[in-house]
Parts: sequence; structure tokens; C-alpha cells
Amino acid sequence: MPIISSGVANDTSSGKGGFIGLSAPEIILKGTIIAVTSYNGEITLDDEGRGGSVAIIADSLILADNSGINVSTSGTAKGGSVVIGDTAWIENNLESSEFLTDFLAKAEENGVTETNNILLYDSSSISAGTESSASNAGPGGSLFIQSNDSITLKNNSSFTAESSYAAAGDITVDTKNMFYLLNSEVTTSANAGLGSGGNIKIDPIFVVLNHSNIIAKAKQGYGGNINITTDYLIQSPDSIISASSDLGVDGEININSLEFDVSGSLVNLNINPLDATKWSKTPCRLRSGGSTSR
Repeated sequence: MPIISSGVANDTSSGKGGFIGLSAPEIILKGTIIAVTSYNGEITLDDEGRGGSVAIIADSLILADNSGINVSTSGTAKGGSVVIGDTAWIENNLESSEFLTDFLAKAEENGVTETNNILLYDSSSISAGTESSASNAGPGGSLFIQSNDSITLKNNSSFTAESSYAAAGDITVDTKNMFYLLNSEVTTSANAGLGSGGNIKIDPIFVVLNHSNIIAKAKQGYGGNINITTDYLIQSPDSIISASSDLGVDGEININSLEFDVSGSLVNLNINPLDATKWSKTPCRLRSGGSTSR
């Protein structure tokens, strides 16, 4: 059982960001940050300074105790991505490279080809972003997260794609059974400038929001769009699904599901409770009229 705890794995460069690939039957991060950071100044060539990426394949992936997986870049290049899922999903959502080819080949060789369950809890996060506040800052990176079973975020955990000035990246969550959020959040955010908020796409059988939020927002640009395709959306009254822009045009929310309002699912039963006294034995003191049993 691979466990990475109390540390920082950080690939930092002044050119194109690096690549981190992890594959194992079980990966557990405790108090650990995995980061790929690219600093590129004013480089404007398409491929120079582009943010690096993280790819993960694991039957079980757990992030706990303020753990994080983060990709970020500054300057004018596009942010990198975090891609978690099976080998086909990773190949389809990352640019082809020698590193990616080697990573996928080794995963296949070791028999690790699918991601089934993902759990984040206790303020853990997966994020992609750009940090430049320049007017020509590059767009933010994206998250592509897929599992064959369930994805759970608990206790202030998050999926985040944001930018300081440019357009935010997108978040795609594709899981077969359940996407469950408890006191947690999925957010895309363009925090300043004319950049649009990133889009959020979610596609499981069950989506459960318990004191949790799904938010796509922008400052001046278009708000991101939210698309949820699910058989069952179960949402607590204080949970929020919002696509907005402070000064621009709000995004659209499209939900294709049978929606359940948890607050209205409890009703009073129209029956009289059973009177159990008629089945109980009469104490001796009541039968005799005395104050004590004999």
C-alpha cells in the first residue's frame, strides 16, 4: 500500500512544466502536496512555459489531512491539467508526449489500468490554475477526473480550477455510481479581468450535495456553465449550484435528472400510534386497590 505522508513533491521549472505520473493499486496521501509549477515570465511562444501536468491511475486514491494535488503556471502560457482515471481517459485528456507514453506503458505492464474510488477528506484538494495578473495571462488549467465506482469529497475538501486574471479552466467529473459532497465544494473561478469562468461537467448515476456547493464564477467575463447529467440529484436545502459573473453575463445551469428536495421528503404519517397499555399486565396494587403489591 503506497503511502506518501508529510511531504512536498514539487516539480518547478522556468520553461515548460514537468510531468508527474503515479500508478499503483492504492495511493494514499496524508498531509502531502504534489505540485507541478511553471514560471515563464513574458514568454509568448505557444509551447514555452506551458504548465505541467499530473496523471494518476489507482484502484483507490485517498487524500487526507490537508493533502493536495496542484498544477499551476504564471505568465502567458496555458496552465497544465490534473487527469485521474483509467488509461484511455488519461490518453484522451493529455497531450501526447514521450513521458505520457512511457507512463501508460508501465501502468499497463504493472496491471494498473483503472481508477475505481476517489476519496478526499479533511481539507484536501485537487486544483489547477494560473497565477499571473497580467492582461495577457494564459488560461487556467483543467481537471479531468474519472472513476469506475464513486468519488467522495468530505469536510472542506475541493476540486478547483481558477485563474487570477485570464479564463479559468474546466472541471470534468465522470464517475459511474456516485459523486458525493459533504461540506465540500467544486469551483471554477476567474477572479479578475475579462476571463470567463470555467465550465463544470458532472456525469454519475447519483449526485449528492450535503451542505456543499458547485460554483462557476467570473469577475467581469462570462460566468462558466454547469452541466449535470445524473439519474438522481439529492441536494440539501443549504447546498448551492451557481453559475454567475459579478459584472458580466451569468453562466447557464443545465441539470438533467430526477431532482430530490431533501427538505420535503419527510412527512407526517396519517395513522394513530398504538396504545401499548392494553397489552400490559395490571399491577397487583391496582387490582387490589392497595398502595403496594402483595
